[in-house]
Amino acid sequence: MRLRVPILCLALVCPSLVAAASLDDPGDLDAFASGFLEAELRERDVPGAVLVVVRHGKPVFSRGFGHADLGRAVPVDPERTLFRVASVSKLFTATAAMQLVERGVLGLDDDVNQHLRSFRVPDAFGEPVRVRHLLTHTAGFDDRLVGMAAAREDPREPLQAHLARRLPERVFPPGRFFSYSNYGIALLGAVVEEASGQPFEAYVEEHILAPLAMTRSSFAPEPALRADLATGYYRRGGSHRPLAFDWLRVAPAGGLAATGHDMARFLLAQLAGGALEGARILRAETLAQMHRQQFTHDPSLPGVGLGFMERRHGRWRSLEHAGNWGGFASLLFLLPEADLGFFLSYNLDDLLLRERFTTALLERYFPVERALPAPPAGGAERVPRTLGWYRWNRCSRDQLTKLMAFPLEVEATGASGIRLRVPGGFIDPIELREVAPFRFAREDGDEQALFRAEGGQRAGLLFLAAFGMPFAFERLAGWQEPPRQLAALAAGSVLALSALVGWPLAAWRRRRAGREAPPALARLATGIGLVACAGWLALLAGLAGLLASLPPGSLLQEPPRALPLALAPGVAAALATFPFLGFVLLAGARGWWSLRFRIHFACVALGAGALLAVLHDWNLVGFHY
Repeated sequence: MRLRVPILCLALVCPSLVAAASLDDPGDLDAFASGFLEAELRERDVPGAVLVVVRHGKPVFSRGFGHADLGRAVPVDPERTLFRVASVSKLFTATAAMQLVERGVLGLDDDVNQHLRSFRVPDAFGEPVRVRHLLTHTAGFDDRLVGMAAAREDPREPLQAHLARRLPERVFPPGRFFSYSNYGIALLGAVVEEASGQPFEAYVEEHILAPLAMTRSSFAPEPALRADLATGYYRRGGSHRPLAFDWLRVAPAGGLAATGHDMARFLLAQLAGGALEGARILRAETLAQMHRQQFTHDPSLPGVGLGFMERRHGRWRSLEHAGNWGGFASLLFLLPEADLGFFLSYNLDDLLLRERFTTALLERYFPVERALPAPPAGGAERVPRTLGWYRWNRCSRDQLTKLMAFPLEVEATGASGIRLRVPGGFIDPIELREVAPFRFAREDGDEQALFRAEGGQRAGLLFLAAFGMPFAFERLAGWQEPPRQLAALAAGSVLALSALVGWPLAAWRRRRAGREAPPALARLATGIGLVACAGWLALLAGLAGLLASLPPGSLLQEPPRALPLALAPGVAAALATFPFLGFVLLAGARGWWSLRFRIHFACVALGAGALLAVLHDWNLVGFHY
């Protein structure tokens, strides 16, 4: 899921790129990074960005681009401007936990309930959630997103109180799948609080930020720091719109604000075995443990360390963590073998810019000659078993934010090739070729997919290494496939609209012609059908209007007051649809109305049932938030 940057385009952006590339040449790095980002920020209409690069124990590039605040025309200053680093914060939470492991007050295989005072994680699957599972995103929690943030700082709900109130279901056995979890890392922050005896923010300040002299970074920035915080933006109607600062209730998962200069110091400590300028935040062996692979879906695929995600580029193995929140996007990237690290952050929630920069940097300074093996025999039989639709396993089973779990389609591109495509076009399709039974790779080898198929059946699981993350996807049932669900929504909506218009018109014509009225039970059936049809159309229209009017991320705060009103018609529609479906049989048995009307009645009832099934599948029937 990565965009490639044509060498010709790079050469046009910066002529020095056609010359031999060398990270040891400061001028070359400056020309590459500045030229690339200036062009990309302009093309993607990003207000501002900061990039810091470190190598051989010192910063080798540090620059701000564009504006931290468009309204006040404040330029980005890498030493002064704070960016919300979002999920990059998880690396600081992981570091805090590993400090406590070093001290012996916390164990990687401890049951998290040993370190929770106010609530417990319920037993499931015969195995507890352990600290290790939180660090590797393998605890198996359902994805809970609604209510993660508050619009105002005061009163702020204590971390453990929030975690107890929003405790998600455990949907996978621990240690089986990587399923990215903000809740899991926030729970790790609560474990840090209990094991250390300090509030999470205070612990990180004292034991990580202060030793590294990260003086302009904080999980709870004071007003003086907040004054220099960049403004996050989203785009709507061709213009930039600011997003108000919100307060994460799961601060350990994404609450850090920091300058580029400070993040360079964290990078340097990571590359120097946990020490910087005489201050040590971790022993070298502990940091090496964090950097080592601790989980993967398959030995042939990249996985995760303790907090860090892996990426492979030829023989090179990188470690990274990305983040998105509140109109910001960030990436912290380490290439330990090359003693290289960078931090990139910008104030527009754009997923692709950081990936384009990473790809361009790796291809320029670490070019790899690759030759994929010949496709194995039998691909013509295996490829069809991989085709179809899959859903990301980071998927809310009980909240309407299930809408954020993007589907992915696998298409055939020949006897041994497949294409991975996400509807909407926000990610370019990925072309892969089979290199071993049910394992596929891009021609350059960087991105890979592995399917699990047993006993001659179609593959049920897809493991994908892309974007520096080990994704897991589950096959959708046939009726859950997006084209079929969209067809059901369209057909159901048209039939509902035809009933709302046609049935009252038919009744008016009947009365005008003086024809005998149908039985009372038949009129009741019609009325219930109209309630169901009106409810489904009102639900679809209300949700579409509400979601279009809200800034990005609004549903992740406390639900908007209009949300219950938008969802209420769905409850009435669902309650009416069940008896409405039963009336179909009764209408046929008693011969109500004409044959044409009975056929239309049945079609409308089936359309209402289809709307119920599809919208319930997406947690849109009822108050799921």
